[in-house]
Amino acid sequence: MEYYYLNRNIQPESWDYEVHRTNNCSHPAKLENQINLWLHTDCYSAVREAKSKFPDHATEINWCYYCCIQCHTT
Repeated sequence: MEYYYLNRNIQPESWDYEVHRTNNCSHPAKLENQINLWLHTDCYSAVREAKSKFPDHATEINWCYYCCIQCHTT
């Protein structure tokens, strides 16, 4: 299991809020912009939690290309 967080800033290239692995990202968000999603078995589980916490932005939540490439969709 790994820790994940949601970047509270929307990404200008994709217009997505990105979920990142805490210890495995070469493009992390600043600490003050991280919303903790806690421990998850994989990036799919972390994104499901982020979408359930922020349903108004569910269609705009995606995985980080750099640390969750296996889950990234845009």
